[in-house]
Amino acid sequence: MWSSITATVKDPEVFKGTKKHSSYKWAKRIMLPSVIDAHKWPHFQYAQADEQATSFRIEFVPVDIGVQGLLELHAVLASLVPNGWDYFVEHGHITRIDVAIDLANMLMNEFHFLPKQGATVKVWKSDGTLQTFQHGKANGNHTQIYNREAKRKAQKKPWQNKEGVRVERRLIGSKLPLKQLATLPNPFASIALVERHPNPPPLEKKPYIWQLFLNAAEHTSLPTALDLLQSDKRTMYRAHLKDQKMPWWDIDAIWLQWPAVLDELKIASTKHWI
Repeated sequence: MWSSITATVKDPEVFKGTKKHSSYKWAKRIMLPSVIDAHKWPHFQYAQADEQATSFRIEFVPVDIGVQGLLELHAVLASLVPNGWDYFVEHGHITRIDVAIDLANMLMNEFHFLPKQGATVKVWKSDGTLQTFQHGKANGNHTQIYNREAKRKAQKKPWQNKEGVRVERRLIGSKLPLKQLATLPNPFASIALVERHPNPPPLEKKPYIWQLFLNAAEHTSLPTALDLLQSDKRTMYRAHLKDQKMPWWDIDAIWLQWPAVLDELKIASTKHWI
């Protein structure tokens, strides 16, 4: 494989130089004819020792390159490793995965995000309009919930047909074998999207306090408003809010589609590469 790599990666019509991580010998972008945007080309790196290839790392977004792009990637990889992409399915493991659910035509102000207690939460707003929640630390496992249109406009990217809200989970360091990707535990199971204006808890004897709490949540965020409460009331309110999930946020039903998505992308099964 080392001989194949050193001979093949010199082809300027297939490989384009790019930045590498310090532990790798080199990094290349693999140029795919069907993928116009160069930023979406797979990022391929390898490490070596004593004229032997010791590890590979490849990064790309499957939905960005599509099935045709994966077929083209497979053809390139077949000149580097046995059986092309099938080699990665058989031997590869996942060090990072981003999984997203898109809520078309939804607005950020139509629900509240209720994170786990004590979680790190950041909120970004523009002109008083909520645009993004980040739950967890950026360099570790985290959740982002954001306005897709606003984000693409900020990045000066086309936004037509990209309206709505995206709920995105990033998992780092899972070491899950690629061929077992269909068994990935539901990464959204702990995420609660709740009603924006629910009725007060049955145990709240002063409804005006609940209304003040909702007003604070509107102007800051639900986690910030909860932090303003005394411990016992915070516990009561949080328990009540957990029972006020949006009816369309049936994450168990949504996650049942995961195997079909993988099968459509042809990304994690050797049956597509025989």
